[in-house]
Amino acid sequence: MMGAGGAGARRLGGLLGAAALVLAGSLAPQRPEPARAEPLAAALAPLGPLKSLASALLWAQLLAEQQRSEGLRAAALGRALLELHPDLEVVREYLANQLVVTEAPRAGGDARRAALVAAGLALLEDGLLLRESPALHGALGRLLATQRSGNPHFRADAEAWLGDELEPVAVRHLRRSEGSPLDRVLLAGLLLEAGERALAAGDGAAALRDWREARATLEPLRSTEDALVDQQLEGLAGALQAAGVDPWAAPAEDR
Repeated sequence: MMGAGGAGARRLGGLLGAAALVLAGSLAPQRPEPARAEPLAAALAPLGPLKSLASALLWAQLLAEQQRSEGLRAAALGRALLELHPDLEVVREYLANQLVVTEAPRAGGDARRAALVAAGLALLEDGLLLRESPALHGALGRLLATQRSGNPHFRADAEAWLGDELEPVAVRHLRRSEGSPLDRVLLAGLLLEAGERALAAGDGAAALRDWREARATLEPLRSTEDALVDQQLEGLAGALQAAGVDPWAAPAEDR
C-alpha cells in the first residue's frame, strides 16, 4: 500500500509532468494563431525557461485544485500566477468565470458562495486597476449581465461586493468593452430595462435617452441581425409613443 510520501511524490510527479508539457510547448517554434486558443502557451512563449516552468507549475496546480472543486484555493493559485504575469487577461477571465459560474452555485454555505463570487469579480477588477482594458470591461460586464438571472443568489452576493446595484455597474463596463455583438445586445437590453423603469416613474426624457443609446448600440448589428435589433427596440418605443413621446423624432440639438 502506498504511504503518504508515495502519494505526495506521485502528485508532484504529475504536476511536473504537466509543467514539462506546457513548458515544452512554450519553447517549441510557435505557429501564429489567436492568443485565446492557447492562453497560457501564448503568454509564456516569449519568456525564459525558469519563469515559464514556475508559471506552468502554478497552472498545473490550479487545474488540479479546480478538479477537486477547491475554488478558493484555485483563486489563490491564480493570483500567484498573475503576480508573475499580471497582463494575462485571458487567465483572469477564465478564472473569474470558473469561480462565479461553476464553483459558486455549488458551494456549500452562503459565506463560501459569496467568497467565491467576490474572488471572481475581484480578479477582473484588479486587472482593471492595473490598466484600462476593453477586454476586461467586457468580461466583467458580461458576467454581471448574464449571471443576474441565471443564479438566484448572484445578485445579492455581487451587490454586496460591488457596493452598488448590479445593472448600473454592468452598463458602465459594457459601455467600455470591445463592443462585440454579445456585449452590444446585453448593453442594449440593460438600457431598455432602465428606460422602462424610468418611464414607469414618469421620467419620459430619461427613458428616451436610454432608448436612443440602445438604438445606437445595436445599429452596427443591423446588417446581420435586423430582426433582433427591431425586436429589442420595439417594446420601449411603443411604450414611449403611448406616453406621448416620439422616439423617432430628431433630438433637439440636431434640429
